[in-house]
Amino acid sequence: NEYTNWFYSDEYLVITQNRNSYRSALKTSFDDISDFSNEYQRKERIKLLLENITLEWISDLLTYLEKNKGYLPSTINKRIKVLRLFKSWLRDTKNISFNLVIPKKRFKEPLREVICFNHKQILELHEFKEFDASNDKHTKYLKKEGTDVIYIEDELNKSKRESLYTNYEIYKDMLVWMCVTGMRFSDTVNLTVLSKEFIKGGDRKLGEIKYTSIKTNTLIYVPIVNITESIFEKYSRGKSVDQPLFPLTVSGNRVSNQKINKHIKDICRLVGFNTMVTNPDYGNDGLPIEGTDKPKPLWEEVTTHIGRRSFIRYHIEKGTPVHTIKSMTGHSSTRVFEKYFSVIKSDRMKSMDYGYT
Repeated sequence: NEYTNWFYSDEYLVITQNRNSYRSALKTSFDDISDFSNEYQRKERIKLLLENITLEWISDLLTYLEKNKGYLPSTINKRIKVLRLFKSWLRDTKNISFNLVIPKKRFKEPLREVICFNHKQILELHEFKEFDASNDKHTKYLKKEGTDVIYIEDELNKSKRESLYTNYEIYKDMLVWMCVTGMRFSDTVNLTVLSKEFIKGGDRKLGEIKYTSIKTNTLIYVPIVNITESIFEKYSRGKSVDQPLFPLTVSGNRVSNQKINKHIKDICRLVGFNTMVTNPDYGNDGLPIEGTDKPKPLWEEVTTHIGRRSFIRYHIEKGTPVHTIKSMTGHSSTRVFEKYFSVIKSDRMKSMDYGYT
């Protein structure tokens, strides 16, 4: 209870420099461990002490999370993460240590094939203009024709003028933006016109996108390329520096991750991303859960996070040094970074030394 209170205090945010969104993401993990601990105390008729946090207790916790909660290994990992955070807090603030034994094989996540767009698909998405309000063909996609396409008016700076777009046009451009910059959705949706930093005394089209990651509070720079330049110019023209780069919804809010995920699936379906991919869920035995291992068209698997995966895959294939890619995505952990791409055949073939006989 004392650790939980500290975790949700203002002091925690000041000391760790973590965001409130990080704490919110772990709330359910705290609740699950607290619920299990209370149930364990009632069942065993004991007052839970650190000496009771044994391998047996951990095994009971894992069984509770697997059987009672039905959690997959990735979710169980988040609960174990809270226990590790608690152990570190005890060591640093109370000078108390205890042995936390985790049976790794019990919840080890299997290697997955990382689903992403290739370079050709990103270009195809960028060049698809049928949703654009400026394109005569866009009317066939309007909501009255059975899709979710609607008009959005983007207010310009200190004037009565507005630019007219369709929501699918905006969300497609945001998806392309994430693929070409490696930005998270939370950072993309909160960008302002001020985010573009020019190279002093040089070409006004050259420069970088400069932003502070909402999740990690890290300052990140990503070089501007032709695609980001065209998207930036499209949505920044006529705006003041403090205005959002991407237009707000018809209700005047930033689009939610849940809503844009729904729409970009439909967008990718209409663009024709029908390549079959497999993305199964795995049980705690490390085997695919029956029914989840069937191939699906790529568009069904598209979420905003495919942008970061596609960005990293592109730069891996291009040969960009890993430390440079990590600086552009804001990753500090190599272990986390490596989850964003799979080593594929073409990567292995590049390593071949044909001097061997």
